[in-house]
Amino acid sequence: MGSDLSVGQGMSVGQGVPVGRRAGSRRAPLGVVVLALLAVVLVAVFTGPNVVVGRAGEVPAADLGATALAQLARLDDLRLRGTLDTEGGVGLGIDLVALAGGETTATVTDGAGGVATFVAVDDKVVVNANNAWWLNTVPVYAHQIGGKWVKATEEMGFPIGMLTALSGKRLRELVTGDDWTATPTVYVDGTPAVALSPRGSPWTVYLSTEGGTRLLGIGGPLAATGEKLRGQPGGQASNFPYALVSTSGVDDPCRQRTDRALTDARQQAATAPVPPPMPEVGHGPDISVTLVPTGTCMTPSCPTPVDIRNAGDEAATGMVSVFSTSGGGGALPITVGPMQSVQQVFQVLNPASSCTQTCTRPYTVTAFAQLTGIAGPDLDTGKRLHDRGVDPNRPVPSRPEVAGPDVNSVIDKLSTPGPAVAGFAKQDDPLLDDVIALVRNSGDARLLSLLTVLARHPRSPSPPARQARPSRSPRPP
Repeated sequence: MGSDLSVGQGMSVGQGVPVGRRAGSRRAPLGVVVLALLAVVLVAVFTGPNVVVGRAGEVPAADLGATALAQLARLDDLRLRGTLDTEGGVGLGIDLVALAGGETTATVTDGAGGVATFVAVDDKVVVNANNAWWLNTVPVYAHQIGGKWVKATEEMGFPIGMLTALSGKRLRELVTGDDWTATPTVYVDGTPAVALSPRGSPWTVYLSTEGGTRLLGIGGPLAATGEKLRGQPGGQASNFPYALVSTSGVDDPCRQRTDRALTDARQQAATAPVPPPMPEVGHGPDISVTLVPTGTCMTPSCPTPVDIRNAGDEAATGMVSVFSTSGGGGALPITVGPMQSVQQVFQVLNPASSCTQTCTRPYTVTAFAQLTGIAGPDLDTGKRLHDRGVDPNRPVPSRPEVAGPDVNSVIDKLSTPGPAVAGFAKQDDPLLDDVIALVRNSGDARLLSLLTVLARHPRSPSPPARQARPSRSPRPP
């Protein structure tokens, strides 16, 4: 009948095999499968968390960690893309390129319309950000420096201190440690990976386990990596506790874009102005307006003197506006130095000037001053806030940086009775205090730019009603 078949021996199509031999040939592979399964179970039981089982045998976590760090150190020009978390839980999207020469560019988005470009070159950092970015970080800057290059500081919503401290070798030094642990995981892009961390380290390195070992990314306190560009040791790194970023080299298209950005940034770094002083409680201009009593007016036009005093430690520049129920008044520019006062005289109409005989008619005059460098030139909004007890120059007294025309517009429109956003305004309850509180806290959540859009478009237009087309009767045959 022929010789017995061994495991792996071939057989031609149509070859006759006895039933007994065929049954025996199936039992042998079954036994091999059972043994193989038992071997896998034993490996899973006796292999600790610090090794990864692969086809080539057990790979200690320390060896995988060394492989990851070696790949990281070879990235002289480094690109990092991912998320930097803020202390308030907001994830900032970052796309950062750090060249071996120390120059760094970073494009940062906040998920609420804010976009900022930070560039570190020649030991200086400059920034160009849109209005939405400033509304979500330093609202008073939105109309002052939105879309303009200025010298960057740590108070601008991003930890600039790390920009000249990022390189593959620098990150390797921070992650290096002993007693590595390895945990199978899936990376954010869906790649099967192993998460590697030294004992007691806040850092985690992610290595691909598919198609060979390949560095995927790194997670940890990225904002705490540098001190060189900070105004003070430690800076604002604690406000950005964690980052998860992919790591890669810099390809030619990316390098070309970076070189162009750096060429422009070098010019900007030499000429970019410092930003306006950050408003602080107890500092800055502090303006007050007082109407000077004049007695009974006997002329058709009544002179109305107004005293404007600046009790602050910075000069106040803006407009003083006077309104009278009888008509007249207007607005005039003012500039008042620290601890100084000036007087402006306005003309208002005498309501009794139309009397044919002696009569007395009362009228009311109100006045307020608006610092256009802070609150902008919109005096109508400023007057409405002033009449409701809100200072348009500091609508949120405890946070003077939360100011500006957009802030005033949000408070005005979301708290004004009449057609407005449901829940923010009612005919009998303007909810002014609630809106101010919402604005005060929105910076931590980076939502002020969204509130600004909401204030501009309180209601979505209803789609036009679709008109039914007249039915057409079928023609008779």
